[in-house]
Amino acid sequence: MTHSDRDDMLKHYPAPIDVVRKDRFDRLTALMAEQDCQALVVAGSATIGRRGNLRFLSNFAPSTRYACALFTTAAPPRLLVSYPVHVYWAASTSWIEDIQFSEDFVADSASYLQSVGCSSANVGVSATELVSCSFLQELRERLPTATFKSADAAFSQMRMNKTPLDLQFVQLSADLADAALDRLTEVMKPGVSENDLFAEVEWVLRKGGAEGSVLLITSTGRHTTPLPAHRKLQVGDVIVFSPEPIAPGGFIVQAQRTFSLGKPSHEVQQTFDFCRAVEERTRDGLLPGNTAAMAAKGGLEVFQKVGGSQQSMILGHGIGIDMGEAPRVNIKDNTVFETDMVVALHPSIYKDTFAVCVGNTYRITSQGPKSLFRTSSDLIVL
Repeated sequence: MTHSDRDDMLKHYPAPIDVVRKDRFDRLTALMAEQDCQALVVAGSATIGRRGNLRFLSNFAPSTRYACALFTTAAPPRLLVSYPVHVYWAASTSWIEDIQFSEDFVADSASYLQSVGCSSANVGVSATELVSCSFLQELRERLPTATFKSADAAFSQMRMNKTPLDLQFVQLSADLADAALDRLTEVMKPGVSENDLFAEVEWVLRKGGAEGSVLLITSTGRHTTPLPAHRKLQVGDVIVFSPEPIAPGGFIVQAQRTFSLGKPSHEVQQTFDFCRAVEERTRDGLLPGNTAAMAAKGGLEVFQKVGGSQQSMILGHGIGIDMGEAPRVNIKDNTVFETDMVVALHPSIYKDTFAVCVGNTYRITSQGPKSLFRTSSDLIVL
């Protein structure tokens, strides 16, 4: 792949690739110093929610299986991929130049660390849920004088605190979500199927430069699903649709909206208004210095006024390159909010015949939470 090919693929990035790489590597260098690590093993898979650290540091997300990046303070990084063709795919986006196909990640990781003088290093391991016990055991056997420890918590904290450049990437996803919602209001009508809506939104997102998307829908009261039905919409349907674009650079947001085909019933409007009250009360807690538990407590207090339980309402979570990042907006998470964290809220209520949701992604600022979207999250009557 030529530089012009890669430049074309990265043309939607808010900054030149060298600037993005420096931003990430500067933070990586600081993290390794804080953790006293001379080497890092960073794994990632094709699953959204299990690739963030790998994508963040290498700008490569495997489309199938998994990949592994090796970083040291002694030498340039190496990226190991699980299919020969992934060498080419990784070269189209990654700023890591040393990309190799590997049939044995353990052996190749150990060989690389030995070759750069890290046989006895302090080695951090990221994405430990993807790295099997046998992987770590064999790596320890091959590097018996090295010390291994999890770096997951350190990475989570680093990625929670968004830089100005991170926020530009996040806004790309929010702008794409707005474009998708605009299209939905144009095409959603009786006679259109859920499949039709998915096709329209996917077209808008890809045309706008999205790398991919997660789309969720329900028009019957069942839980939102990424599997659209063939049923055609009817007057009186209440539709929840969540476009979640994977923007250029890999960041994602959530923008759940509730639509009513025709005037909503009193029950639908009342349920939506209640759901909005939960979202607004939770949102009001997204302040620097508050904890995630404090924000959750506010929303759940509203929810419990009508008999809801703490267990039946999912309020939100951090978001970035992974779908669900720290912190979790629940009463057990005491993470302290800081300026420029990004949090998605999406309280939902499911009835027998319909569902409602109010979903927004917010940037935490010193003046309060700021929605990343220009589109309204009111009940949309078509």
